[in-house]
Amino acid sequence: MVATQTGTAPERVLVRRPLALLIDEATAHLAGLGYHPSTIAGHRAHWTHLVWLAGPDGIEKPLSKDLARRYLVSHGVTPEHIDQRLDHEASGARTALRLLQEYDTVGRVSRHRRREVLPPLPREFRKILD
Repeated sequence: MVATQTGTAPERVLVRRPLALLIDEATAHLAGLGYHPSTIAGHRAHWTHLVWLAGPDGIEKPLSKDLARRYLVSHGVTPEHIDQRLDHEASGARTALRLLQEYDTVGRVSRHRRREVLPPLPREFRKILD
């Protein structure tokens, strides 16, 4: 952290790291958060495809918006479909990229969990559960 010139509040200095280092750091971060090894392996598989798209010199450069866009499009995720319900592969690609971008920009990943919505129980079953 670096203090602002007024000395009021520290501001985060963003250091853009090469894609290879970013992926290694994000992997370690997810492990530290307790992500299951198979989940991490799935994200790394997506990130490997991202590295492939980056090309031979791209692995030494920071993650760019253009690379992120090309990656999503390669999985059928276009800007007009980014917020729609996607198939398993496209959804996994979107999630893996979101995690990597979040780690790249803020230095951490917040655990996003879907809230389970259970169907309403019939009245006679509620008494038993209570």
